[in-house]
Amino acid sequence: MLRVWGGGIYETGDFFDACDEYGSLVWHDYAFACGDYPIPQECLDSIKAEAEAQMIRLRNHASLALLCGGNENFMLCD
Repeated sequence: MLRVWGGGIYETGDFFDACDEYGSLVWHDYAFACGDYPIPQECLDSIKAEAEAQMIRLRNHASLALLCGGNENFMLCD
């Protein structure tokens, strides 16, 4: 399994096409890492739109094992 870190990028369609072809599985984080993100409604709306856009873009790739909410954001929870 390949992991695409949340502090990096969203991988391209070509990357996922290659993973599909070669039988690799991908764990892909959303682009949230090690941060304290604001929670005003406009920020939440933006996050929702980003998450939906990535799900729609990637959902038909057999290689996508999971989309993860982010990297190391748990330490800020109450």
